[in-house]
Amino acid sequence: MATFGRGTVELERVSPSRRETLAEELSRYLAELDDLAPTRRGSPPRTAADYRYLDTYWREPERLPLFVLADGELAGFALVRAIAGDWNIAEFGIRPELRRQGVGRAAVAALADLARESESDYLTAEVESWNSEAGLFWSACGFERTGNEADMIVLVCQLRPVDLLQERHRRPTVS
Repeated sequence: MATFGRGTVELERVSPSRRETLAEELSRYLAELDDLAPTRRGSPPRTAADYRYLDTYWREPERLPLFVLADGELAGFALVRAIAGDWNIAEFGIRPELRRQGVGRAAVAALADLARESESDYLTAEVESWNSEAGLFWSACGFERTGNEADMIVLVCQLRPVDLLQERHRRPTVS
């Protein structure tokens, strides 16, 4: 749980019975991205049906579908994948009417807490290079740009102090 303003943000794992609610949130998110993306203008909006990984979130143990709840009400979602022990935020959306109130940042803080609890050292996200607002959001959440892949900007948030990371990843010496 994390706080925003005077409220609380919680993450809730999406059960298979709530898949359609997540699909609706994902469809709204994809349509909004399509409206903003210079390369998608004039194309039919994508929906959850176009998102080939959605059903894998209930079949593959490394995938985690989450609802973001603000004061107990649905505020958005996060699709997370644990890759080599680190967490990648594949998709993250907060309802437009709840943006710029701290809900998104509180949700990312809650995600970071969950990742730390699972012994993850890093939390990563990627944004399309044209999406400067998303880049600013992730920077405000403590992520740093680490590179580019195709038309994507890769951002990383370190979850543990550098000295602890060095200790955890130090190779034993043979004498």
